[in-house]
Amino acid sequence: MNRVKESVSGKLRSACKNPRPSGRLGSGRRHRCHPHTRRGSALAAYLRRGSCVTSEGRQDRATRKRKMTVPRGTSETDSGSEPARAVAAAAPVRAGGLVARNMLALVFSQFVTTPVSMVVNAVLARSLGAADFGVIYFANTSLLVAFLFVEWGSHFLAGEVARNRSKAGELFSAAAVQRLAFSAVVLLLIPRASALLGYDTRVQTVLLLCAGRMAVGSIGSLCSAMFRGFEKFGWHARTVVLGNVLEATVLLPTLLLGGRLRAALIAQLAAAFVTAGIQVALLLRLGIGRLQFKPRALLGLLQGGLGFLVLDLVLRLQPYIDASFLSRLARPEAMGWYSAASRIVGILLFPATTLSIAIYPTIARLWAEDQPSYASLVRLALRAVAIVGTFAATGAI
Repeated sequence: MNRVKESVSGKLRSACKNPRPSGRLGSGRRHRCHPHTRRGSALAAYLRRGSCVTSEGRQDRATRKRKMTVPRGTSETDSGSEPARAVAAAAPVRAGGLVARNMLALVFSQFVTTPVSMVVNAVLARSLGAADFGVIYFANTSLLVAFLFVEWGSHFLAGEVARNRSKAGELFSAAAVQRLAFSAVVLLLIPRASALLGYDTRVQTVLLLCAGRMAVGSIGSLCSAMFRGFEKFGWHARTVVLGNVLEATVLLPTLLLGGRLRAALIAQLAAAFVTAGIQVALLLRLGIGRLQFKPRALLGLLQGGLGFLVLDLVLRLQPYIDASFLSRLARPEAMGWYSAASRIVGILLFPATTLSIAIYPTIARLWAEDQPSYASLVRLALRAVAIVGTFAATGAI
């Protein structure tokens, strides 16, 4: 009897080690391990706990299979974060490519406008003479200081639009109201300031005509700031080229037909009107949203642009002081030659200023969206500005 029991138990153990695929335990069939066991019996419960193929064993095999799919030297967390790291690494590259395209657009526009400006200035100086050309330079230099307040917040506007484009219409309305109001104040103050400083009628007329052209141009520069805020530097470059070529097209025939100082300034004013109209039309095509004036937006522009205003005042005061001294202590011809030299220095400064203009809206947007990319782009820009600034320093020396 004992031998029979031992043989039966041995067969049961061998069957549990090598079970045959005879169906699931949940079916109504008898299990191969014992001819009298069904689901719910003690032996079936024992088999489910771990004598044969257990759920824990299946989980162990699944875990081992997952570990085999992960490359050596990485973990599941590392493999899951690799796409995010790739996207983060590609963000500075995309931002750098955008800045490069924007800078190329500005460089292309400068390649067109620089020769045209040189021809226009040469014909203007040749036709009017050094004295009248010096008066134009003095008027432009003096008014540039006054129009810094007219265009207060222009640089800040481009960065603010890049950070929050949903408020573009509100910001444009506030800046337009500010420029129109401040331009009217400047135009009203010119006669009194001219009488106070002892300027003659000719200088006062030149100041009024140049101020009118700058007032119209301030609306165009506002549109250009909006283009830069939307990082549409191609539009900005095209309008700059268009305005420069249009001014040459109107001014050169006027001078060649015998026009003098007043006729030349009126031609420049007419070209500024046409250019500003085209820029406004492009801005409406851009779709900046609803135009609505809010005093809060105007106050924000004035506060945000205060730092830029102080910097521009420091940069503009020296040419203004030089021009004032030359107008009182030197001959009129000296003013004309000083104007020509200043334009040459401006060409040398072009690479550094172009890079700063092209990069500012992009880094303003990245500051709000992706600060690691912002830091990488700023480091790259500082190195580039240090390199291209050496050309201006060498030329100035």
